[in-house]
Amino acid sequence: MTYRTEFPNYDDVLTFPEGWEDVSYRHDVAPLFSKSLPNGQRLMVFCDYKAPELREFYNSPDFKEWASEPRFGLSVWTDEDFIESVCQSDSLEEILAKADTHCRQYA
Repeated sequence: MTYRTEFPNYDDVLTFPEGWEDVSYRHDVAPLFSKSLPNGQRLMVFCDYKAPELREFYNSPDFKEWASEPRFGLSVWTDEDFIESVCQSDSLEEILAKADTHCRQYA
């Protein structure tokens, strides 16, 4: 599976460094990438659509509130549970830099 097969209408090209796994699944709302940490946890990067009209809640009355949310989100998970949100940004480069900093804590 790749984000291109799971989300054929995704409106951006996503490039992740070595060590990141594309774990996108069509029943999610957008592409998702994962990286294992030495402590058994995983970093997860959610990648929303660039065009607001392609996002999940576009037709919702509350969409204006969600439209201002950053496109990318970095979080920490165990195999089954959410642990914490690390950061959000409209820049994938910023998210990956923050992920790299987070990974160095476990090196």
